[in-house]
Amino acid sequence: MDVVKIALEFAKVLLSWPVVAIIAGLVFQKQIRSLLEGLRLLLNRVNKVGAFGVSAEVGEKLRNQATPAPQIEAAQTGIQLSVSSGAYSTEEHAILLVASLSNPTDQPDQVVTWRLSFPTLSIELEPASAPRHLIGGVPWWPSPMVKLPPNEIVQGSLYFRGVGKLAEGLPEEPLRGNLTATTLHGKTLIQPVEIYWMSTLQARANAESV
Repeated sequence: MDVVKIALEFAKVLLSWPVVAIIAGLVFQKQIRSLLEGLRLLLNRVNKVGAFGVSAEVGEKLRNQATPAPQIEAAQTGIQLSVSSGAYSTEEHAILLVASLSNPTDQPDQVVTWRLSFPTLSIELEPASAPRHLIGGVPWWPSPMVKLPPNEIVQGSLYFRGVGKLAEGLPEEPLRGNLTATTLHGKTLIQPVEIYWMSTLQARANAESV
């Protein structure tokens, strides 16, 4: 008899939990929504952290700098290269930049080599694979050989490991250089680039957001 009674009491408890949960959900509906919204904003903030740990604002600024302007007679001018400011990471001893390639023609092409050169330092860098723990707002190009479909714009991040004086940091700010891309069809695309400390770009972004 005691066993049956205990079983009945246990069944009542089990049956009451869904009811309690529903009542609690109705009573604390506002608080639950606020909690979920807070978690959503937190996750968005984490997901927006750019390469080298810079903020989403810096990443967006680099993306915008590298976005090519519309061309009125694009088909006649051919493939165009646009590049953002470069960011030097003291933690990685490397340079990050965002580049865009616009191919307004009807012919496909492909970048086969990249060079980031600094004439004043007699240094020339080639892109390397970014460490896996670095997450960029603009995806890393997994290979320097970037395909250029006709009538399209492609954009990606490039990672250059510092060598020589650049392994220690920037000897001056901004450090001026040139980004050169050579295509399969023999086109040479050159754009000047300025390299800044990561902290400088972050400070500028913070000042603009105030």
